[in-house]
Formats: sequence, C-alpha cells, structure tokens
Amino acid sequence: MHGVPLFSAESLESDITANNFSGQWDMRRRGFFESNEVFGFNPTEYLENFKYSFQIQDVNLPGEFILEAGVGSGVLFLELAKKSPQSHIIGVDIASTVFFLESNVRHYENAHIIQADIALLPLKSLRIDKIYSSGVIHHTANMRNSLAELYRLLKKRGSLFFWIYPAYIFCAYDALRKILYRPYKWRRSTRLCFSWLMAPAMFLFFFITGKYSYKNNLENFQTIAFRIFDNISPEFQHRSTADEILTLCHEVGIDDPLKINDLGVLCVKK
Repeated sequence: MHGVPLFSAESLESDITANNFSGQWDMRRRGFFESNEVFGFNPTEYLENFKYSFQIQDVNLPGEFILEAGVGSGVLFLELAKKSPQSHIIGVDIASTVFFLESNVRHYENAHIIQADIALLPLKSLRIDKIYSSGVIHHTANMRNSLAELYRLLKKRGSLFFWIYPAYIFCAYDALRKILYRPYKWRRSTRLCFSWLMAPAMFLFFFITGKYSYKNNLENFQTIAFRIFDNISPEFQHRSTADEILTLCHEVGIDDPLKINDLGVLCVKK
C-alpha cells in the first residue's frame, strides 16, 4: 500500500496505540506542535545520539544492515538514509507514518521501510548488524516479547540499543497521566485541547522547580504540549527500574548489557 509492505495492516484501525500515534505524527506535520524539532531535538542531535548510543564515530558503515524499530516521526531514519549511503537502512513502525516516510526516502536506494509490529517482525534471524529502538518497547503490551524479537534479528557480534522510561526518575508528564482515566481513549481533538491547555501550567512547574523530566533546559510551549500529547496517547506506558531491565535482558538471553544514561541499554550479541 502506497509503496509500503504491510505486515500488520489491521493494527492501523484496531490497535489503539497505532491509531493514536498515527494521528499524533499527522498533527505534527500539519503544524499543531513543534515544527523544526521533535521532542526538542533537531536532526543533527538525533544523529549524534545514535552515534553515542552505539559508541561509534561514523554512521556510514559499509555493508551493514541498520534497523530502526519504531521510526516515529522518521527524523533519525531520514538522517541515516542521507548520511549512511553505504549501509542498508530499514525502518519499521506500526503507525501510518510509514506512508509519509516512504515518499521521502524512495529516492534513497539504501533505505527501506515497512509497516509491522515490532513484537512480530517479518525479518529473518541473525541478519541485522545494529538495531536502534528508542522510546518504543515500553509502549508494547509485552516488553519481554518485543525485546526478544529484536534480539532474534541480531547477527553474532551485532549491537542492539534500546531506551525505555526509567521508573526511578520523577517525570511530570507521567504524573499527569496517572491522574487521568484512560486518556488514550479520548477523542484526538480532546487530547489535543487538553495538551495545549496544560502546557502553560507545565511550563510554570518546570520554570519554578527545574525538574525538566527529559532535558536539562526549559522547553517551549510547543514541545511541552507535544510531550503531554505523546504521554497520554499510548495504551501501554511501562516504566522500569535498572534492575528490572537487567532481569528482562537475562530472560531474553542478553549477557552483560551496558547501561547508558537513564535508561538506555546497549547489548552486543556474542
């Protein structure tokens, strides 16, 4: 469909999180939130974070297969397609954002995008060199199954980086979500209005307390409204301790996971 292989087409309509995230990225493209950044980060910062996560200096890795599991806005996926011409870049997402991204990367021969559930990926085992999944696994129904599926794809000595919400750090957005009743079932327009209505109060809270939740500086209203919308839209939003993630890795068969910041994890398949 629209040049994108569909492996979980039914999710576009029936899955709450897929449907809500589809609407979220569509509204961002239409100018309801921030425009030049995504969650307050620009494309260059996303690329730098990718390199830092894998502890590499260059993203153009000849012959390597790089998978981004959960492309979201596609800002990193597009940057990798541009800056890694000798690598094979594969993007996966369950939401309809894949159709928009396909039209932007179709002229890059090294880039491929598919629509699928990361807990059931249509890819062969032991084929991927690097897998990057930031802010995705914690939105799936079963984090263990999702992580195991990603790890299955890794080649020997391949690397997997994933980032999930830490439970041990106070997050104002999560605190707001917890006092609401199933906000992910609200109409999209209701979530949008609520996010913008709450943005000034959240801005004031950050300004007074300095507890910025995700970054070390005060963000603008557009980014704050976008973060609120992002936090109240998914059906599942798991938060984990470092010990819980260590246990999860061991259950999947991952040895010696390396914790990077809060709470990113780098794994190498032996």
